[in-house]
Amino acid sequence: MNQLEYRKAYNLDELISKIMSGYKKDNFCLYTKEYESSARADLICYLEMYPVISDDDDEVYPEFVI
Repeated sequence: MNQLEYRKAYNLDELISKIMSGYKKDNFCLYTKEYESSARADLICYLEMYPVISDDDDEVYPEFVI
């Protein structure tokens, strides 16, 4: 099975299919380029690390996401 990559564009339906067919990659967060009020099969998504919490309790997102 092909590896999923961080920072690569995927359609939401493609990601769901890979995960349902047994792909396992832990510790990733799903992001979109713009806010979407609902998900759809052709929604473009990106995998990236979760934000970290700073000492001031702020979420610090990866540079790619900002």
